[in-house]
Amino acid sequence: MPGLWSAPPFSVPKSIKMQTLRHEPLMLLTKEPIEQSNINTTILTHPLIRYDSNAWGGQIALQYLHDNDLSPDLLCNLDALDAIYIMVEKGMGVSLVPAWAGLKSGEVFATPVSDSDDYIRQLVLLYKSIPRRPKALDAIKEILKRTAL
Repeated sequence: MPGLWSAPPFSVPKSIKMQTLRHEPLMLLTKEPIEQSNINTTILTHPLIRYDSNAWGGQIALQYLHDNDLSPDLLCNLDALDAIYIMVEKGMGVSLVPAWAGLKSGEVFATPVSDSDDYIRQLVLLYKSIPRRPKALDAIKEILKRTAL
């Protein structure tokens, strides 16, 4: 049966097809609004609630830190995006996370870190190249096209 995943950082086998459904750019979550030009300074002057680098989206955030030679003070590692949001909302720190479908506006501000495709998480549909139930797969694809992920 097909599944929704973050695009893996490796090539999938030929027996598996991958269809991109959503692009989620890397954002800096902050309690107060900031200018995009102040992102790196903000990361260095606030505790970082790090999106766990064992998650593929967390690897993108870690890559941004490495690419920009940033070594912020680490508050904690979490792999739960909603928990990260709550901690930022409470003013405990800032975080680099993808703009996931459940990201809400309100008490937290999300600033895109870059226009580069290097810092985008892709949500993909993975399925067998030769599906056992092609009509069911077509129905799933059609529903996903009409759904705001």
